[in-house]
Amino acid sequence: MPYSEAREKIISAVRELLSEGCPVEDITVRKIAQQAGVGIGTVSYHFHSKDKLVYEVIAGQMANLAEGLSPSEGSGTPFERLKGFFYQTAELALQYSEIFRVQLSYEIVNGDMSICYFITPLLKELYGGTKSDLEIKVIALQMISAMQVILLKMEEFKRYSGINIRDTKEREEALNIILNTAIKP
Repeated sequence: MPYSEAREKIISAVRELLSEGCPVEDITVRKIAQQAGVGIGTVSYHFHSKDKLVYEVIAGQMANLAEGLSPSEGSGTPFERLKGFFYQTAELALQYSEIFRVQLSYEIVNGDMSICYFITPLLKELYGGTKSDLEIKVIALQMISAMQVILLKMEEFKRYSGINIRDTKEREEALNIILNTAIKP
């Protein structure tokens, strides 16, 4: 089996397991190999750890979400697309909370700010040239940082604010506050 074909089968298998609701802690290399129809050694060869593999799958899902933010992609106003991105990101974070916690902690500690780059083109479109590049970057950082901390520390945020991020209406309220506070004319 060609290298890229085996790799794609493995990634697809993890996507399927996650979409079927299999908890991350229950996903094993053996289960991935069985779902993909490949040997355990093939999984280990392509991905050195299960966590790295699951992280890559979730990062791919985040990249797919971000595609809809491009000024030339997606439908709706820039604000509606940005709101959709935040809502979908929060849904993913809740669905894969264990992996997201690891990913968010890694990004915060290691200074990975790539997610900010996903939303800067949309913010530029939203502000239509009335904000400098630096102002746009700071706004993106404020929005993303607030969302990351809330998703990373859900229980602490609930104690602090009274908002339960696991509740859809309350989560949307919190995300709307982030968006409306950060986006000012």
